[in-house]
Amino acid sequence: MRNTIFFLFIIISLSGCELAYEDISKAETIDKQKLLDLVNNLRSKGCDCGGTIMPPTTKLDWDYELERAAIAHSIDMSEQGYFSHTSLDGATYADRINGTDYEGSPRGENIAAGYESEEAVFNGWKNSPGHCRNMMNAGHTDISVGRSANYWTMNFGKK
Repeated sequence: MRNTIFFLFIIISLSGCELAYEDISKAETIDKQKLLDLVNNLRSKGCDCGGTIMPPTTKLDWDYELERAAIAHSIDMSEQGYFSHTSLDGATYADRINGTDYEGSPRGENIAAGYESEEAVFNGWKNSPGHCRNMMNAGHTDISVGRSANYWTMNFGKK
C-alpha cells in the first residue's frame, strides 16, 4: 500500500511538468525556420551582448521535445496570467524540459511577452544582455520556441 501511494504521488507530481500532445493546439503558429535562421545568423557573426563580446559560434538545431516544453510554459503563462521563469506550481525550465522526452540536458530559457512577430521578439531578446548571451552560448546545441497569445518561451539544451 505504501509503495502504491508513493507511486501515485510521483505520477501526480510529474504530470504537472508535461504537456499532452493535444494541448499543443492551444499554441500560436510561429515561423520556426525564421526564428532558427535569426538566431543562427547572429551566432555565425558574433555580437555585443550589452558590453560582453560574444564570438561567432556553431549553429543550433531545432528540437521538437524542447518545443513541447516551450509551448507548455507559454500556454501556462498566458492562461494563468503571470510572467516568470518559474511556473506557479514551482516548476523551472529544467523541470519542464525534463518532463519531455528530450535526450539532452536543459541549458537555459528566454521568455518574453507583448511581442507580435518573430522579428520583434528576437530583437527584444538580442537587445537584452542576458537573453542575448543565452542565444550566443556556445554550450547550447539545440533550441526551440513556443508561443501562446503574446507570451514567448525559447528553450536551449545540449545533446
